[in-house]
Amino acid sequence: MAVCPSGSIEHSRLKAENLVKIEDRSPVQAEAFTAFLRQRRSVRVYKDRPVDRELVERVCSAAGYAPTGAFQGLGWVRKVTVVSGEKRMQEVKEATVEYMRKLRKLLEGVLMKAAARFSDSAKGGMVTLPDVRMRLAEWEQGRDAITYDAPCAVFVSASKQAVTPREDCDAALMNIILMAQASGLGTCWNGWLGHAATGDHVSGADALGRLLGLPADHKIVEAATLGWPGIKLHSVPWRETEIRWID
Repeated sequence: MAVCPSGSIEHSRLKAENLVKIEDRSPVQAEAFTAFLRQRRSVRVYKDRPVDRELVERVCSAAGYAPTGAFQGLGWVRKVTVVSGEKRMQEVKEATVEYMRKLRKLLEGVLMKAAARFSDSAKGGMVTLPDVRMRLAEWEQGRDAITYDAPCAVFVSASKQAVTPREDCDAALMNIILMAQASGLGTCWNGWLGHAATGDHVSGADALGRLLGLPADHKIVEAATLGWPGIKLHSVPWRETEIRWID
């Protein structure tokens, strides 16, 4: 339907009036887009200023244009849950802290230490222990190393029945992050919020998932904090990409 110039093709699940006509085939030049990507940075200092609901919805709508492994229509509609407001964000933080405390207890246990000698998965979990301890210590000192006092958090979720649920969520969240940057907002991809939302590897740690009202089969979640950046950047570090050719 998108490539037929005369509009002769029909599809039972797509409406022709919903197709958006392409007017400008090169809206962004490569050099400008590269500069835009280079300036994207994770933001961990936010202004104490709410983000307008309409702006957040416009930013999150960009998720729908990310690539997906959708099959039979499953995954065509991106699931985005937004949490905002001081009260709700406090609940997000407390639920995440609850998850991290249970995770710390699990990782510090004798069984996990023994399993790490033989299991790469357990060993990978042990690697996160110093970070868990640091963030919990900050929390206990009254500092927020969970959401960095962001006024808003965005959660992208997918059904575990999808073909590529993790990749779908990653791609959708990256679109949101880039759209947020284009709108003057700052974001930080937040793995702990995503883990807490699904209670990864921790039995009974479902407080955040219940708060978000996620469907029971949504076991894949990626998340980011979102708000107005509190610090203005004047330069960015060089990032190198290793490229290999096989001709």
